[in-house]
Amino acid sequence: MSSPNLAIPHIAAGQNQKEVTANDAFNKIDGRITSTLGKSWQTGDGLTWTLTTAEFQSNARFFADGTPDGDITLSIPAVRAPFLCRNATSFNMLVTTGSGTETVTLAPGDHALIYATGQNTLYAVGQTGDAASALADLTDVSAPSLVNGDFLRFDGTNWANQSAGIYSRTLLPFKGVLLRRSTNYVIPSSGAYTAIPWETASYDTDSFWDGGSPSRLTVPAGVTRVRLMANLEWQTSPTNQLIEIRKNGASVLGGGSFIVRGDSGYSNQMRNITSAVMEVAAGDYFELMVYVGSSAEVKNLDRTWICLEVVETTDQQAPSLDIGFTKTSTPSAGETLHSQIFTRAAVLPVGLTGSQAYADVTATAATSLDLQKNGVSFGSIDFAIGSNVGGFTNVSEVSFAAGDRLSVIAPNPADATLADLTIAMSATLGS
Repeated sequence: MSSPNLAIPHIAAGQNQKEVTANDAFNKIDGRITSTLGKSWQTGDGLTWTLTTAEFQSNARFFADGTPDGDITLSIPAVRAPFLCRNATSFNMLVTTGSGTETVTLAPGDHALIYATGQNTLYAVGQTGDAASALADLTDVSAPSLVNGDFLRFDGTNWANQSAGIYSRTLLPFKGVLLRRSTNYVIPSSGAYTAIPWETASYDTDSFWDGGSPSRLTVPAGVTRVRLMANLEWQTSPTNQLIEIRKNGASVLGGGSFIVRGDSGYSNQMRNITSAVMEVAAGDYFELMVYVGSSAEVKNLDRTWICLEVVETTDQQAPSLDIGFTKTSTPSAGETLHSQIFTRAAVLPVGLTGSQAYADVTATAATSLDLQKNGVSFGSIDFAIGSNVGGFTNVSEVSFAAGDRLSVIAPNPADATLADLTIAMSATLGS
């Protein structure tokens, strides 16, 4: 007698040498929990792997690798049991019952825990895509193409590698503005705050300042948090001073302010003010406001200035990716000059902006090298008659996923003289 599913031997009543039967049972249970049975395909092998009842009952895990000619099938007997399955081939693996009425498909690289009911029904648990075998598999992670150095940011629903801070995949370029006075400026004792008008930009990365509104530093689209600092040097100091950084014409939490009273008779004083990091939206503007108890004059020296520093933006700068190759001598008709497969997502911009092409020997006739994605043309590298420098044509952005192929194909017929090519295409890593 034996167990109904895994045929583990039973000990009979009054049986001699019970330890033999018991040890056989223990060994079979041990194998069923821990043992692996694998098959390594070779080119030309049949595509079906049929497990015997004994093989299925004696192993916990079934592993397929090698180089089959197409999709493979693992056929299991009608035995009720859970088992692990791993597909390490480059084709799909179809796990099926003997009757073929139920199938679980494992894509290349998939692994799964499968439960067989013994009645032509299979249930897969933990198959890649259904469960978390990696960080990006988690249901609250939306980061399909993680790269070294990524920061994940939680938006209340998902974690994603679309960081909005100064750190993303790479350090974002600095954004900000620094303004100064070129001439002295007299502030009258008017009983009201006066906005300091600025005259010269030392730097202005994103058009924060417009001379038509000289007192304002205006936030462009995409900026979400900023910090401001300012410094004043008086030519003649007022009796009382109230200085404040204002947002959209009003006091704001974190704007920074100070008051000085009773400074009459002093000159050449300096005042410095700093804001907190403040949330902003496109179109918000900041001004340095000054209230004086008596007429005063601000110097135009380097010590009178205001600056705005961007702390956070909604965008990120994807790392660059250069794709380069050379071809010595004259290409033959239809020759593949370059071919590569991508290991991660990448994007070629419209017109391949930033790309370069050069031929040491110029073309006799206008010549175009064909750019292909997975064998389909999407653009060209163009050399005019007698020109060493080539241009690039692609009318729309082209995205490549991991596994996609980029090829550069010489024309057919070939140009008689075009030769010794050096090509560098500028791309970015995708997301």
